Amino acid sequence: MLAARASGLCTCWIGLAHGWLAMQEGKAVPGLSADQRAVALSS
Repeated sequence: MLAARASGLCTCWIGLAHGWLAMQEGKAVPGLSADQRAVALSS
């Protein structure tokens, strides 16, 4: 997020998606494998 901001981009922490990204359906969207977990999501 800091690198994006330094490049002039805006980011936003999306806390509501954190639980969804722990589920298999949520992991499929960004292409995470079953043994990986998301620690931050920005848009």
